[in-house]
Amino acid sequence: MPDFARHHRRPLSAAQTPETIRTARHVSAVTIAAVIAVAAAAVTLAACIPLQPQPPHPATAQPNHGAPRGTAAPIAGDTLLPVSPAALAAVADLASQFAAAYASYRYDESPRSYLARLRPMASASLYSTLATAAQAPGLQAQRSAERLVARATARPESVRDIQASAVIVVVRVSQDIASTAGQSESAAACAVTVTTQNGQWQVYDIEPAAAGDQGGATG
Repeated sequence: MPDFARHHRRPLSAAQTPETIRTARHVSAVTIAAVIAVAAAAVTLAACIPLQPQPPHPATAQPNHGAPRGTAAPIAGDTLLPVSPAALAAVADLASQFAAAYASYRYDESPRSYLARLRPMASASLYSTLATAAQAPGLQAQRSAERLVARATARPESVRDIQASAVIVVVRVSQDIASTAGQSESAAACAVTVTTQNGQWQVYDIEPAAAGDQGGATG
């Protein structure tokens, strides 16, 4: 993807990743729809299985005149996930919005304007990295010389790792690119790590999927 790797950050390491990411349990290539569907299916299944009553004690047994049997309380679907299905959907949407904004730029847009679009979605540490990359010497000059304009869209493909305070979403990013060389298209998969602090989800890292954080325990 042209110019997409210019803002490449260091892959997450034990020193960079919150403690919760080092102890995460791994969910490999699980689609978001499938995760939510499994939780929903558990609700339906639990509600359909009656709880068999205990046999009465011989000394106190009473005739059963058609009294209704007890049933198991339904299991809430979100108890099967470290985050609720609604929160997972919101995280996937945030990852997609950020990736699309990250991969969209134009030669006549100032770094300040570009960064302003990303700042509300990015963690403080990621924003600092983005600010340094966006103001790298020669980047704006090259885009201006080529009259480069990139418009991107993004959609979530799968969940690479999920835990209570961090989710890694694989996002497919597509770019329409215009320059002095003509029109072109590009696509790439990105691993977007989203973490929560004080109840607010923010993007902690974005990398090409092949180089991004893999999640799970780090030994």
